[in-house]
Amino acid sequence: MKMAAKEITWFNWVCENAKETDVIGFDFTQYPAAFFDMRFKAIKEKGLKVESTPNLVDLVWGSDKPARPCEPVKVWPAEYAGMNPFAKFPKMCEAIGNVDMLLVTALDQIAWCLNLRGADIKCNPVFFSYLVWYPGNYKSILFCDKNHFDAESLEYLDLIQCEVQPYEAIVDFLQKQAADKKKVGVDLQKANSEIRRLLGESAVEKNGKIELLKACKTATEVQGMQDANTRDCAAIMKYFAFLEEELKKPDHGMDEFKGAEKVLEYRKQNDKFQYPSFDSISSMGSNGAVIHYKPEADTAKPMNNDEIYLLDSGGQYLDGTTDITRTAHFGGKEPTDFQKEAYTRVLMGTLDLLLVEWPANQGVSGSQMDILARQNLWRAGLDFGHGTGHGVGTYLNVHEGPQGISRYSYVELKEGMCVSDEPGYYKDGEFGIRIENVIAVQKHPKFEGFYHWKNFTVAPYCRDLIKPELLTEE
Repeated sequence: MKMAAKEITWFNWVCENAKETDVIGFDFTQYPAAFFDMRFKAIKEKGLKVESTPNLVDLVWGSDKPARPCEPVKVWPAEYAGMNPFAKFPKMCEAIGNVDMLLVTALDQIAWCLNLRGADIKCNPVFFSYLVWYPGNYKSILFCDKNHFDAESLEYLDLIQCEVQPYEAIVDFLQKQAADKKKVGVDLQKANSEIRRLLGESAVEKNGKIELLKACKTATEVQGMQDANTRDCAAIMKYFAFLEEELKKPDHGMDEFKGAEKVLEYRKQNDKFQYPSFDSISSMGSNGAVIHYKPEADTAKPMNNDEIYLLDSGGQYLDGTTDITRTAHFGGKEPTDFQKEAYTRVLMGTLDLLLVEWPANQGVSGSQMDILARQNLWRAGLDFGHGTGHGVGTYLNVHEGPQGISRYSYVELKEGMCVSDEPGYYKDGEFGIRIENVIAVQKHPKFEGFYHWKNFTVAPYCRDLIKPELLTEE
C-alpha cells in the first residue's frame, strides 16, 4: 500500500528541527490569531522562544513601498441593503453577548456593519480599516484614512454616531483597552496575531458572529441578487451568441484574453455594473482543465469552434454580486461521446443540488449536500477536486463565509444565505467542464418548516454537449 506523503509545513519543520536555544522570529501581522494560538502551545512545549519581528518584505521595500490604496468610500443605500445600520445593531448585540466593545477586522464585515462600500482591493468593494463598535450606546470608531471620505460620507458617519480616527491609531487604542482590562470581543479566526498579542487577556473570542449575520441576507438583498444576476446573464448570453457566429469566421482573431475583455465589454452595458467580481477564467480546450487559469495577452490560446470552451466570470453591481460558469462547444468538430457524458453528469449534479428540499433549522449543512452534486459523476468513476460551492456576498466579496457546499462545510444553511452551485470535471491536457449557478436558501413555498434553493442564474446550458438519454424525466 502506498503511504501518503507527510505534509511539510514551516510549523512541522520548526518543531522537528529547532533546538531549545533557538528563537523563532514571527511576524504576528501575517497569521490569523486562531492559527497561531493552536501552534503556540506546541512551540512552548519545545522550550522555544518566540519574538515579534518586523515584516521582512516591508524592510526590503523601504521607502519604495507603494502607498496603501485610498479609494473613495461611498454609502451603500438602504434601498439595496434592506436595513440601515441601526436596524442591524440589536442583532449584533444579541450575537456578541456581554462585552465592552466589539472589534471587527474583516473588511467585508466592516462594510456590512456600516452600509459602506469601497474599492481598495481589486474586484472587492471594501476599504482598509478597523471598526470598534460599542453595544451599550451603538457608537463606533472607524480606524481608516480620512481621505477615503467626501463630505457626504462624513455626514453619514456622523449621523450613525461613527467617529473616524487614523488607521494606525488602532495600535495605541488596543493597548489602552488591554491596560484598562476592557472586554473586547474579536473574531480570532479573522483578526491577526498581532491584535491578539496587543489585547492579551482582554480579547474575548467571538468567532463568526458578524460573519453569520452578514451571510443571512435580507429580502431586499436577495431580490437585488436576483436582479443583478438576471442582468448579468443577459451579458453572458450576448457574449456566447457573439462567439457562436464569430468563431465560424476563419480570420476571427479571437483568443482567450480577448474573450475575457469582450465579456467585460458586455457587462459594462448593464445598469448598476461597477467592475468584475474576479479575473475571468476564459479557457479553451486543455486550459479548461486548469481550475484557476487566467489568460494573459501574450500567451492566450486562440479560440476555435472545435474544442470545449469554459468561461467562469462575474460582476459587482450596486445591488448584487454575480459568479457564473458556462461551458460551451460552438459546433465545429463533433464533441466526443465521453465529453458529452462528462458534461451531462456535471449538469445533473448542478440540477440535483438545485432541486433538493430540506427541513429548516435542523442543522443541515453543505457537507450533507455535497454528494448530491457528485453522485452522477461517481457512477461513472469521475469526480472533481474542489468544493461544490462557496458563499457569495451582496455587492461584497464573491467568496463569502461561513456557508458553503463541500465535504468540510459544517455551517448550518439558513434563510438568505447565497452559495455557488458549481460541480465540474477536468481531463488534464484535454478539456475542463464546469457549470455554476448562484442559489439562495429560501422558505419552501408549499411545505411549512422546509427550505429550498432559489436559482438566480438564468443563462442556458449547452445542448450540443448534453446526452439526453442520461437524463431522468425530472
